[in-house]
Amino acid sequence: MIKRFEAKGGAAWPASAQVLLRDGAALARLRAEVPAGSGSFRNFWDALVFDRDSYACRYCGRDAFTFFLHTGKVRTLRLVVDHLDAGGWRSDAYVFASSVTACWTCNPLKGALPEAVFLQELDWLIEARLQLKARPGA
Repeated sequence: MIKRFEAKGGAAWPASAQVLLRDGAALARLRAEVPAGSGSFRNFWDALVFDRDSYACRYCGRDAFTFFLHTGKVRTLRLVVDHLDAGGWRSDAYVFASSVTACWTCNPLKGALPEAVFLQELDWLIEARLQLKARPGA
């Protein structure tokens, strides 16, 4: 696929994912090369976003490796690419500025809420949990 991409797109394969983050044209050429509906580009896209965000949830801050160690190497954190705008998956599904890494816990809780509103809700939940733990007999 790399040779076909270079031949068809006229550009060498990027040296790193950061090149694709900066160069939208290279990403568009790569997307055009991958067969529609194959899921290959979606998987590649998810990997780019996860790498950019260091495999950490944008909302709660947990990262996959620390979670894996914390659980005694039993399981890891399930990550998904979330769109800051709930309807964004239709119009700007492959735009880095509107795509972030989210864990499976935060993603459904955020739902269609704007990021700022969700983060306030998350802060309130953390505060409530800490108060509950501080109660005698908890």
